[in-house]
Amino acid sequence: MTIFSLMSIGWGQDITPPLLTYFSITPSELDITTPSTVTLTIEVFEESSTMCSSNISIGSYSHGFSMGSIDGMNFSNQLSFNIDQVDFPDIGTYPIQVHLTDCSGNSISYTSGDLELLGFTNEVVIEFEDSTLCDEGYVNIDYIPWNVWVVDSSECFYQSDLDVLQVLVDESHETINMEMDYNNNGVIEPLELCIQEWRDGRLILLDNHEFPSGLVSDLPPELGSLSQLERFISQYIYDEYGSGYYDNLPPPITSLPEEIGNLTNLTSLVLDGNQISTIPNGLWNLYNLVELDLSRNQISGEIPPEISNLTNLNFLFLSENQLSGEIPSIIGELPNLDYFDLSYNQLSGFIPVEICTSPTLSSFYLDFNQLCPPYPECFSGSIDNQDTLDCPEYLIGDGNFDGFVDVRDIVLGVELIIYSYDEMDMYQLYVFDLNQDGQFNVVDLVELVMLIIDE
Repeated sequence: MTIFSLMSIGWGQDITPPLLTYFSITPSELDITTPSTVTLTIEVFEESSTMCSSNISIGSYSHGFSMGSIDGMNFSNQLSFNIDQVDFPDIGTYPIQVHLTDCSGNSISYTSGDLELLGFTNEVVIEFEDSTLCDEGYVNIDYIPWNVWVVDSSECFYQSDLDVLQVLVDESHETINMEMDYNNNGVIEPLELCIQEWRDGRLILLDNHEFPSGLVSDLPPELGSLSQLERFISQYIYDEYGSGYYDNLPPPITSLPEEIGNLTNLTSLVLDGNQISTIPNGLWNLYNLVELDLSRNQISGEIPPEISNLTNLNFLFLSENQLSGEIPSIIGELPNLDYFDLSYNQLSGFIPVEICTSPTLSSFYLDFNQLCPPYPECFSGSIDNQDTLDCPEYLIGDGNFDGFVDVRDIVLGVELIIYSYDEMDMYQLYVFDLNQDGQFNVVDLVELVMLIIDE
């Protein structure tokens, strides 16, 4: 043990330091995953003075205390105090040191080795569940920028998801928005890209709309590896008059990888306003989609029958594209579809009656196409501005659509009235409803006979 020398000692002045007679800390092995309480017990012999100050050090942690007199020469104290990970940020064994000073100014320090020789507690073992430890495949990241929302406050991130974000950063090096360099280190890090949301260490939202990042136009195939992604939003809302955070206009997305079909947890895909010209076949595998918005792009061709795979779809936006061909009847049979917009395309042919019989559809838009009459009754003024120049002209009374109104149409009309009126489609009703009362009956059949006779 080491006894500190006094700076000045007067003649007859006491120079005897306090003597440690008992010391213990319990428990000496601590799990401080949550704050823990330790109890210190100490006894000191001081012959000619009183105790003024005492201090215990455990590693770099220090705690001061006082002691009361037992009989004038023996002093003691027993006290409890809390320690936590703020005091001990690392797991390990920490040495104890005791420093005693009496009121005459005499002091002494007992090192860990001194305490061990005296048979007293000389060290404390600290353990805790390290919150920085992550499962295999996950990495701990302390720096989480403002654009990242972690639902469960975890600091563990799936390395594979981070790798995909890094690919997006690397592929976008010519167009990336450097204002996303939130820590000002000159590099866009994966967590600084777009608006992100994470849950259980996995990326579930990537939003390039709230704060545009300048993603590369041709999205890379690695995007399909974000297997837990639930929402991908990259709307293009810029024009020649302004670009938000950009000095120059950011690039629109021009193509989607086939691998986007691997994102089977995707519920929302919002890419309106870009320059996408082709829908990859894999997209129709996204059976969990609730919202699909590809409006205001450059998509051409027909709506494929594979759209029937999207059985959870509530909202479908395909307006302002270059879609052609007929509307597939399956759209009206999607079991959860509530709204769709196919306006401002080049769709032709007839409107499928299934749209009117859908139990879930609440509203839809088919304006500005090339759809031909007759229009289902459920439209009643909701379909406007159709280019019908190429539509066939129906002969009133031509129920078999052979181009002639004759006895064969009368025979067909009789059969429909007697046997299968419920099987008439809207087109037969359109040509057979001669008095335009919304139904086909004997009155219309008489008018059909008179029409043929008059001719």
